[in-house]
Amino acid sequence: MFAIQKILTALLFIILYFQFVDAQRTMSKEDVLKIKNEEFVSFYCKNDICVRTDPLYDDKTVEIPDEHGNITTYIVDACNIKAAKENYCSSIECNTDSNCLSNKCVNKHCVHNKEEPMIRCDDIRAPGFLFFKGNLYMHCGKSWGDFCSSNDECSSNRCDEGCLQKAIDVHPGGNRITYIDIFGFYFLCILVAIFAMGLTICCCHFFIKKTKK
Repeated sequence: MFAIQKILTALLFIILYFQFVDAQRTMSKEDVLKIKNEEFVSFYCKNDICVRTDPLYDDKTVEIPDEHGNITTYIVDACNIKAAKENYCSSIECNTDSNCLSNKCVNKHCVHNKEEPMIRCDDIRAPGFLFFKGNLYMHCGKSWGDFCSSNDECSSNRCDEGCLQKAIDVHPGGNRITYIDIFGFYFLCILVAIFAMGLTICCCHFFIKKTKK
C-alpha cells in the first residue's frame, strides 16, 4: 500500500512538473511583451498564443497549442516563393499549407506569406548612452526573411528589403566594452577636467579680488 502511494505521488509530481514547464514556455502575446531585461528570449506566436523557441534561429519546427490545448507542429523554416519554385530551398518539406506556420506551402516548401506572416517575438536592446547599456524589451513582428518596409515590422527591429536576424550580443549581461565606450569615457573625463579647471580659476580669481580689498 505504501509503495502504491509513493508511485502515485511520483506520478502526480511528474504531471505537475511538466504542466509547470509547459506553462513557462507557452504564454499569451500580451504577457510576452511584458518581459523586461531578459536576454536570449524568443517566441513564435499564432492566434495570440506564443511558445518559446531558439533565439539563434536553430529551430526548424515549433509546437503551438490552440485555444483548446491541441498541439500542432508547424514548420518555421521558410524561404521566398521564387526560391521555392526554382527548388533552391533546403528547408523541411511540407505537404499542405497547414504544415507551415506561414500557412503557405509552395513546391513542398514553406514560404513567407504576405497575407499571414509568421509572428515572432525577440528581446531587443534599447539604445544606450556612452558606456551605459540600454534596457532589454520584447518586440513582436514578422520573422527573419519576411517582407518588410520598416524596422518596426520585424521582430528583430531590423529591416533591409527583408527582415534581418536580430543582433546577438555575444557578451551576456551587456557588459561589452567597445571603442565608442572608451571614447565616451575619455570624453567625459575631459569634460570633468575642463569643468574642474574652470571652477578652480573662478575660485582663484574670486580669492585674489577679495584679498586686494
